[in-house]
Amino acid sequence: MTCRTVANFQISLKTPCMADADKHRARIFLHRGQLAQAKTAYEQAVADDRLAEDHRALSDSLGNLGNVCALSGDLDQAESCYREVLTIQRTERNQHAIAHTLVNLGNLHIGADHPEKARPYYLEALDLLRDLNDDRALGILYNNLALQEAREGWWEHAVTSFKQALDHHRVVGNEEGLAVTYSQLGKCFLDQGDLTKADFPEKLVNATLAGFGSLDIIVNNAGYTWDNVIQKTTDEQFQAMLDIHVVAPFRVLRAASNWIRETAKKEQAEGRRVMRKVVNITSISGMDGIAGQAGYGSGKAGIIGLTKVMAKEWGRYNVNVNAVGFGFIETRLTQALGGEIDMQGRKIKVGVQEAAREAMRTQNPLGRIGTPEEAAGPVLFFCSPLSDYVTGEVLLCSGGSHA
Repeated sequence: MTCRTVANFQISLKTPCMADADKHRARIFLHRGQLAQAKTAYEQAVADDRLAEDHRALSDSLGNLGNVCALSGDLDQAESCYREVLTIQRTERNQHAIAHTLVNLGNLHIGADHPEKARPYYLEALDLLRDLNDDRALGILYNNLALQEAREGWWEHAVTSFKQALDHHRVVGNEEGLAVTYSQLGKCFLDQGDLTKADFPEKLVNATLAGFGSLDIIVNNAGYTWDNVIQKTTDEQFQAMLDIHVVAPFRVLRAASNWIRETAKKEQAEGRRVMRKVVNITSISGMDGIAGQAGYGSGKAGIIGLTKVMAKEWGRYNVNVNAVGFGFIETRLTQALGGEIDMQGRKIKVGVQEAAREAMRTQNPLGRIGTPEEAAGPVLFFCSPLSDYVTGEVLLCSGGSHA
């Protein structure tokens, strides 16, 4: 606390109570979502703590101010706050607190799309947390490090870091952390490339095995529509539909075949039966045909044939291979006409005329369009032990449109 001597009386210029009041106001503003007001209140708290020379309180105020600045997009001020906090914490030698602030600095650079600047902070924090044997914090930090490595394109490093994160989450039973890491690991797989490129399916399978150590369920769900009547359908357009709807799934299954066969043989030699699942996504277009979908319908019919062949080939390896065929499901591809997707640099218009959407509702026995959650149900069934004696089948999820 800073004081001035006047006529033998000490008059406090600022008291901790004033900083506490500022922090309390800041928390109220944050609760209301008023970031600008919260920032102002924390800035006043920082000023109060500086005047009071309360370094621990100042560190807390600066940290909170940095968080608010990060939330409001003022990344430069956020970094300045965190760096000052780090200086105070290093003086006090608070290892846990130092690691926490280092992670904040790393996250800040990830958010600013500068992953290369995040790495040194994460690595220093890792060293501290290893010394402290803090498995919970290590799990979270390895997850963040993996995201940084994935953004840099260091895929093998990212997979290793994700595995480390999962190991530390398991040690402390952090179920939420496991769910987050598995989800982000899966998303990183999807972000790595184009499934229609000849070499990518094998990379995807290898990365999955490296990250998870096993391959128990494959859902071939990637797809889109590129429609036209046959006289206006180009070779490129037709081939694109085959590439994504039947060639890519074929390549994924081919890439997985060696591991699946060898693993099943070992399990059988040990007297164990481990069921694995393949679910291919088809469409009512591939079963009944829809005008204007020569390419899409052909691709979706092709995946049914692949499903039935693989059910016969892989039955001996305890793999159930089935397909789910969707009718009209509410997705971006079936929204009102006017949408657009970007596929390999091509702008493809998607959507359905409102009159057609209304006709589909009217003609559907259930009188409505299906939801994504309803579409997920039959896929979940085929991925579960409930389908262990079902293979080579196509289950339609169409609200009765095929009836």
